[in-house]
Amino acid sequence: MNNTLKYEIYAVPIGWIGLISSTKGLTNCLIDSTYNSLETRMKRLINLEEVPQNLSESIKHSIASYFSGHPDSIAEIPLDIPETSPPFFKKIWQACRTIPPGKTQNYGWLAKQAGNPKAVRAAGQAMKKNKLPLFIPCHRVILSNNKLGNYSSGGTNMKKFFLNIESGGAYE
Repeated sequence: MNNTLKYEIYAVPIGWIGLISSTKGLTNCLIDSTYNSLETRMKRLINLEEVPQNLSESIKHSIASYFSGHPDSIAEIPLDIPETSPPFFKKIWQACRTIPPGKTQNYGWLAKQAGNPKAVRAAGQAMKKNKLPLFIPCHRVILSNNKLGNYSSGGTNMKKFFLNIESGGAYE
């Protein structure tokens, strides 16, 4: 049995969220509109029969607060970013975490914040490889033409949903 990992699956207003945590912090966040699809994706990452199902009550409370319209409630949840992640991706993810709830920035802004303004495509790849989409809020990253663009964790409707929670409905 793997004692270093735990997981939890929650019903949320947009569908389901699955979280995997190490002793250092959250390692993965999966979001899906159906339980079965989320469970299938979770099983690709961990053995659900061997990994304990119980994250801390504070994480559960923070997630519930987020979906009740308090987006800052998840900001302090510890994350476990693999040391093997590309250094530029880590800079992009850190920059993404500085975007205030309900606000947006584009990929060019992310690249500039990470120290390489020309690396706009690499910024996009970092967002695509983001394993913690609610906590490294890639839904706050939009295209340079101010269109929402896609969202690898559930499409444009999911992205709009998160932006609406955070902004009080400005993205309807």
